[in-house]
Amino acid sequence: MKIVLAVVGAAACSAGLLAFTAESVKHRVVSLDAVPFVQTSLFAPGKSVGLGAVVSETGQVITSYHLVRACGAIRVARNGGTVAGAETVAFDALNDLALLKTGLVGAEPAPFRAGAPGPGRETVYFAGMQGRSGALPARLPLYRARVAALYGPSRDVRMFTFISGWSSEDPTVQPGDSGGPVFDGAGNVLGIVAGQPDISVPATDSVLRRTAFALNAGLVTLFLAAHDVRTVAESTESRSEIPLADRAARSTVRIWCARQEQGARPAS
Repeated sequence: MKIVLAVVGAAACSAGLLAFTAESVKHRVVSLDAVPFVQTSLFAPGKSVGLGAVVSETGQVITSYHLVRACGAIRVARNGGTVAGAETVAFDALNDLALLKTGLVGAEPAPFRAGAPGPGRETVYFAGMQGRSGALPARLPLYRARVAALYGPSRDVRMFTFISGWSSEDPTVQPGDSGGPVFDGAGNVLGIVAGQPDISVPATDSVLRRTAFALNAGLVTLFLAAHDVRTVAESTESRSEIPLADRAARSTVRIWCARQEQGARPAS
């Protein structure tokens, strides 16, 4: 099935974001059906690196299954925090989700939003490490994007599509960002970063280079409920006195996985 995104042209952009508005006078049509979907963990010999979201006060973490499958050892760390051990206690290979039990102390679970994001109008935020394999910095790198469609590749309704800033200088989802939470403006989780179009071909359209996919929060909460994890309800307050990046940092973690077949230890 052909997937088409109607993307607003640069004349309608403001503040470095794609502006999906009815007033736009120019549209570009970008087809995703010919571009393979790829996962966005950072793989290196003997290890993989990604992100996750804390989902309980006991330090349980949700992340992408492809990040932690076949791990000999897993380590996690909050931004600027101490590295702790972790283990996979449940997973769903079909939906690419894994639940980790961790040794995190004082973890703050992320609130999950019940409703779907708003296509063409809602600004979302993702933690982007720009291909770096190290620990999260003291201040979480959080970047803006816009929801483009309430489905992913092949109209997969388990996902939604989002696109980051128009300018080539604006950060995009990169390898190492898989499993990371996508937040709304109130700090509620809307989804978990799942992957992006394959941009390995130099001629790939620039909009595709800024496109990524996230598993819907509804699917994530169903998986967690099936394993007796009750997520925190969404916040209805803006909590403007606390910067969004600070709120997001409390529940975002870095994950390192040492592959069993290599026997290596994760870098920190």
